[in-house]
Amino acid sequence: MSTYEQPSQDKLLNMYNQHEANTAQIREDAARAMAELNGRRIEFELALEGIFTKPEGVFRDISF
Repeated sequence: MSTYEQPSQDKLLNMYNQHEANTAQIREDAARAMAELNGRRIEFELALEGIFTKPEGVFRDISF
């Protein structure tokens, strides 16, 4: 049976700092993704608004 060795204070501090750096990077990535999605949502809403506010006859040449 092996015995547990307590990690050194330096190792624990390094692990904590790495965890904090990873958490900060994840938060930055998430904020960037949220901003990008919000921008795309706004573009989509504006595109829809444009589609539904165009004068009649704009789509008469489109066939399916």
